[in-house]
Amino acid sequence: MTSSYTGMLLAGILLARIREPAACAAALKTVAGYARKCINFHTGDIRRIAGTGFKRAVFWGSGSFYGTATEAHLKLEGLTDGKVICKRDSYL
Repeated sequence: MTSSYTGMLLAGILLARIREPAACAAALKTVAGYARKCINFHTGDIRRIAGTGFKRAVFWGSGSFYGTATEAHLKLEGLTDGKVICKRDSYL
């Protein structure tokens, strides 16, 4: 369901700027570029962290990022079949 969350987030962003298609296209290119950089430059780091055998993770997010922290917590816990215990909280 990770793609479902991403799709809903993208749909919300695009709907908020529905009358600005050029701005939406530029924003999509920017986001895709960031994703590409993460994949190209941080794959080794992600593999190294994943290979450490960690058992817990906490995702922090306040305001509009609290939902993203919640979703990240649910995704990691689900993808590891509950082997990694996850929590989420706000900075406060």
